[in-house]
Amino acid sequence: MINYPWILDCQSKSDILLIDSRVKQKEEGDKQLINTVLANPFGGPMDQYLAFLYIEINRETIIEDTLNSLIREDINFRKALRIQFVGELGVDEGGV
Repeated sequence: MINYPWILDCQSKSDILLIDSRVKQKEEGDKQLINTVLANPFGGPMDQYLAFLYIEINRETIIEDTLNSLIREDINFRKALRIQFVGELGVDEGGV
């Protein structure tokens, strides 16, 4: 069998896809920020929700709320995800 040194293992491919995904999310957030500034050139409050994909979920109906949030037509999966649980102050950013 011929050994090709340029063939990547599964972990390397996974790392490359993760980096690519993060770069695309950052680009999408930057694009939304630029569009917001261009639409509002004289200042005023900026909408922080444009840079992220915010989903509001109730813990009691977590599956139903998640699925309903993800089937909206205006959803942009390229943005970084932020989850707000109904009745809770913090935003779940996936940390442990």
